[in-house]
Amino acid sequence: MPFFKVEDTRDLRVGTFVKLEGSWFSHPFPTNTFQIKSSDDLATIQALKNVVILQDPDRAALLDAEEDSDENRRILNYEEGASREEDTEAVFESELDHPADNEPLIKESSLSTILDRREDYYEFQDHLRKVEGAYQKTLGQGNELVRQLSDRRPSGRKTADAMITSIVTAIQNPQTAMSLIDVVGSNGATWGLSEHALNVCTLSLLIGRQVGLEAEGLLDLGRGALFHDVGYRALPMNVRFSAVGMKIESDPELGKRHTEVGRQLMAAFPDTSPAVLEMIGQHHERLDGSGFPKGMRASGLSLPTKIVMVADHYDELCNAPDLQTSLTPHAALSRLFRHVVMKGEL
Repeated sequence: MPFFKVEDTRDLRVGTFVKLEGSWFSHPFPTNTFQIKSSDDLATIQALKNVVILQDPDRAALLDAEEDSDENRRILNYEEGASREEDTEAVFESELDHPADNEPLIKESSLSTILDRREDYYEFQDHLRKVEGAYQKTLGQGNELVRQLSDRRPSGRKTADAMITSIVTAIQNPQTAMSLIDVVGSNGATWGLSEHALNVCTLSLLIGRQVGLEAEGLLDLGRGALFHDVGYRALPMNVRFSAVGMKIESDPELGKRHTEVGRQLMAAFPDTSPAVLEMIGQHHERLDGSGFPKGMRASGLSLPTKIVMVADHYDELCNAPDLQTSLTPHAALSRLFRHVVMKGEL
């Protein structure tokens, strides 16, 4: 039976097999199609906004029946004891030694599905390698960009716009977009200011495209995201070495000044728009007013600023200075969803 739309989420229950239709950041679950396993998952689904929820009652019933059957078999085996287990093993061995002539070990349809999935997997891995290569090339441009900005050279803006345009073009391809999310979420020990800037820029543009920003809006969003931490370059930095690599961190006493320092640095370029300066100066504000430097609330923040704010925090969760505390992309997305969508805190 095909999926059909859920009109009232109060009809859902633990065990229902659902499909969520929405953007990649509209819910915290790792897949769009799954069976509701807990009351917490049920409550999360019932609170979703801007998501179409579908359900397949037959599939849920089938999964429930399989689970009941598994449980019954476990109870039966336990009660009947070792002699029954020996008989069962003998039957299984007989069937494996002498399969029916008219029943292949792997059905042709199943084998075809396995081969198709294997081919898709290898194709995706090849695509991922190409995206990683392009990411590293763009990162090299980012390092040069930082030098140009530090020297206040006008060519810095041209380099930035070329990088942003290339990312916007790349994410038109859904497969490339998904590959970029994987790459951004796995920088690991190589993470630094340039990687972070590129990650936040890429994530912000992915979100901006999803919410329907036009070309000029995406370009400004990309600039604000790429330059959001540029103020750190004018502040003292600490280099910390560990068994897994090197981390560059700001002086904790001065770090909060980077938003204003960055805003002033980019304001020295005459063609920097007020929207870009706003993103740089306000990306550490929080929806509930707990951020800095001014403690602004959601109502005073623009959509592009909110996008950069979320992308910045997501990348910090995935690529924390201490690798032991870094989250997987799915875990980071789940945490952001709870704090931003459910609680309005971030």
